[in-house]
Amino acid sequence: KRYGYPSIGIPGVVKGLTKALTEFGTQSRQNVMYPAIQLADKGHALITGEAIRQSRVNEQLQEFEGSRQHFLNPDNTSRVPGQWVVQKELAAVLQSIADEGPNVFYTGWIAEKMVADNQEKGGVLSMKALAEYKAMDSHIVKGSYRGYDLIGLWMPSFGAITIEALQVLEALSDDLSDNQEWGENIYHAIEAAYLDRYEQKTLDDAKRLTSKEWAEKRAAEIHNEQTFINWKSLPESFTEPMGHTTHLTVVDKNGMIVVLTQTVGTTMGSKVATPGLGFVYAQTLGGYLGEVKAGQRAASHISPIIVSKDGKPFLGLGAAGGSRIPSSIVAAISRIVDQGYGLEKAMAMPRVQPIENGLDIEFTGSDGFTLADSIYFSSMGHEVTVLRQQGRFGRIHAVMKDSVGTGWIGVADPDWEGSAAAPK
Repeated sequence: KRYGYPSIGIPGVVKGLTKALTEFGTQSRQNVMYPAIQLADKGHALITGEAIRQSRVNEQLQEFEGSRQHFLNPDNTSRVPGQWVVQKELAAVLQSIADEGPNVFYTGWIAEKMVADNQEKGGVLSMKALAEYKAMDSHIVKGSYRGYDLIGLWMPSFGAITIEALQVLEALSDDLSDNQEWGENIYHAIEAAYLDRYEQKTLDDAKRLTSKEWAEKRAAEIHNEQTFINWKSLPESFTEPMGHTTHLTVVDKNGMIVVLTQTVGTTMGSKVATPGLGFVYAQTLGGYLGEVKAGQRAASHISPIIVSKDGKPFLGLGAAGGSRIPSSIVAAISRIVDQGYGLEKAMAMPRVQPIENGLDIEFTGSDGFTLADSIYFSSMGHEVTVLRQQGRFGRIHAVMKDSVGTGWIGVADPDWEGSAAAPK
């Protein structure tokens, strides 16, 4: 099913984040979780974008007792931007994890509440499955783009596809200074790499898809007009332009970078919250992702990337945006490397996305694509759509070394709600 209890798999975020903290962190679990607990306990003003998202799935949220309790007003209306939201039940869940560790979520009282609710409503969660869940280290995929090293994550992330697209772009053209030619080449590189989304099965596939030889093969196919996507056969997640994803990029005083992307799937994920727990479950089984077999980890287009130069991190970024995550990252990296823009300008420049029968181009105001650009892309044989909606071409958060190489610049995508802050 596309949403509801049957679409809920094992939540992995608690073990994943606590594993990362234990192995690489420098602070205690209690210190790290304290700000989130305070926000839930004392309340916060609901941001506009989140209020809009929740309003768009109001009818689905009304179907489930816990979702009505935790995400709607008492009369089942959606919350409005700026409304003060207090999440006492979520605060209690977070406090238990802070005090007792991840096991309370997978074998303790939180697990018991999740399983009882899930099994009563037709879901597949069990105490045995939760207890056996392990957070795993992802295989790291690597590539390069015009002398910069690219580091990403293999499945269930789409790091290989993002690296492949950049390497195809490198094989297509040495000069991407012209904005129209840039758009055309980005389009072809993304479409070529997206042909391989179904081919991500083994580590041999990872090596092949991130090789220069494969990129050159795909580039040659583009020149010979042999690349095309069978749009009719794709699951919804392969074409969904939005999703409900959060990305965070952080760099510390020692230059350690964390690029973290998390998603619940489409807006509000499964649309289900268990009464008394206060969080929505991700949508990791069922029709949205296509076929998901037992034991698999639900894959998505999330693609945190670190770019380094001479062995040292230079740029860290990732994005929200459903199927447009890799294309947004490719666009930003190319704007910086190929066109020489600083991070803030690169993030504000318009992007492109291949769609069925054509090409989406982004309107971003004075620096956006023009009518002349639309005519140009049409002359290249595309059906062109110009989109003005916010957030339709990915929402990036990034940090980059400053021009003198001694500090870092942080930028949140101007196309959506987000923020960047210097260290205190």
